Amino acid sequence: MNKYIRYAITRMKSNPFRYYSSRLRAIYYNIFYTIGKGCSFQKVKFYKPSQGKMGKKSIQIGKRVIIMRGTELIGFNNLPTYIGENTFINQECLIRPHVSIGKNVSVGMRVGFISDTHEIGTLEKRAGKALYAPITVGDGCWIGANCTILGNVTIGNGTVIAAGSVVIKDCEANSVYAGTPAKFIKSLKE
Repeated sequence: MNKYIRYAITRMKSNPFRYYSSRLRAIYYNIFYTIGKGCSFQKVKFYKPSQGKMGKKSIQIGKRVIIMRGTELIGFNNLPTYIGENTFINQECLIRPHVSIGKNVSVGMRVGFISDTHEIGTLEKRAGKALYAPITVGDGCWIGANCTILGNVTIGNGTVIAAGSVVIKDCEANSVYAGTPAKFIKSLKE
């Protein structure tokens, strides 16, 4: 049995009201977004964008995803946010538009998937038009606490990103990366 499912069962037995209220949130959000079965959300914030169109395809979440309290998600129909099945996202994470997180991924607390940037504007306002560069996290990855993943980054399957790292470049599959900026540390066995 998957460790996240064991965790959910333990939570359900210790506090059934909290368990069922987080499940009801997932059912409610399914009205507005594409949410898989068996998901559990604890006070997750789904933001309506100030620009771009939002709909069922703007945020797509697979089956049995657990997202802890304080996490914020935003997506547009043309730049959706996707989270694969059996993924665990810890508290206070920030997931911006055009982010794709694979299956069986573990994300530590306070991780930022920051896909947005701006064109350099005129003298009056240097932060010009908003741009959203893609972020892709492969299946089975582990992203440590307090990491920042910037746009135009692909993290390969089975990669570990150490806590506190800032990822600005692509990361190879089955590897460990750490630091600011994140650098290759070692390869992992498959």
